[in-house]
Amino acid sequence: MAYSGSPSVLHKAAALMCTFTLLFNYARADCGGFAVSCGSITITSTGALQCICNDGQGGYSRASLDLNSHISNNNGNLVDGGDFAATCRNIRWYELGTDNQGIAAECVKDDGSLGSTTLYNVERRVANYGGNLAWNNCRRRRSLLEHHVGISPRKVLTA
Repeated sequence: MAYSGSPSVLHKAAALMCTFTLLFNYARADCGGFAVSCGSITITSTGALQCICNDGQGGYSRASLDLNSHISNNNGNLVDGGDFAATCRNIRWYELGTDNQGIAAECVKDDGSLGSTTLYNVERRVANYGGNLAWNNCRRRRSLLEHHVGISPRKVLTA
């Protein structure tokens, strides 16, 4: 078969799969996963995440991150925002498997009553960079994936 000047469908499919794999791995690595390389995880009453993390060079370091500036109380539910510790109590760390770990708390509702336990999955939003914790805006990365690859961001991150 002679070369016609345009790539075959197989070549296009292979290129698309390579791009998808690279973007998927990039998004997964940068969006969270700190608990895989950190231990002794606790949450303070002021909303600080504290733990001991692998620094990637054979050592470990104490690490902390102020989650209070990233998480909010919305009518008794923990959501993105800030200042949740002012209206929540019994703030603690929870683990429901390796991909669902984070903050559990009871937060005041708009009517002044105390809501039931609410959870916020921190594992998907915090990453360990050489023994330092960082909050990541994974929604922005998912949006980039959707616009540049043309696939659902939910499918990319949960595949």
